Amino acid sequence: MVDAPVLEELPHWVPMPPPQPDVEPIPDEAALNELSNAVLQLSRQSLAEPPAAFNFQPAELQTSNVRRTPHALYDLSYTFLFIPRLPHITLIGDLKTRLEQWLALLADAREWQTQFLSIEPTHIEISLACPPTESPERIIKAILLETSTRVLEDFPRFAAAHSKRPGAFWSPGYYVVAPGRRLSPAEVSAFIEYQRREQNP
Repeated sequence: MVDAPVLEELPHWVPMPPPQPDVEPIPDEAALNELSNAVLQLSRQSLAEPPAAFNFQPAELQTSNVRRTPHALYDLSYTFLFIPRLPHITLIGDLKTRLEQWLALLADAREWQTQFLSIEPTHIEISLACPPTESPERIIKAILLETSTRVLEDFPRFAAAHSKRPGAFWSPGYYVVAPGRRLSPAEVSAFIEYQRREQNP
């Protein structure tokens, strides 16, 4: 049996250099700073000189409405409308006063800004400016659960008519619009009628 030739002994064979990774060299700190400054400058130019197609006027930016997180500037708001589960319950007197207090405390604890609050005998309408980390569903669930728990604990006259399920004091449905704005009487009436039909089909 003839031994196979060794590659190094062949006159035409030239060893290939080891493959190099297709990666650009990591820039040094000075280069990174230069890149960061360039991006920041472009961002500032975009804010100061927006494209004409957007028809945006810098003067329209209301800084009083713009808030910030560590990583974002935002101007987000939602209006929520919700009602008691039982139609005969009216949000008046001491119940209304306590709801106003609890909603204010909850907004402060969650870093929401209350833009307006209206507690009527049949419903609550509240508009909140909230960080982008808070989804509308998360916001309204916190409101319904927290206030329902407090109502049923502090007002025994309501507790007997409700189950111990979380959020039992409120109807499970709600209405939300964005950005936050005052709802028309027609919207409020239509939602209440719709929700009562959903509860009693």
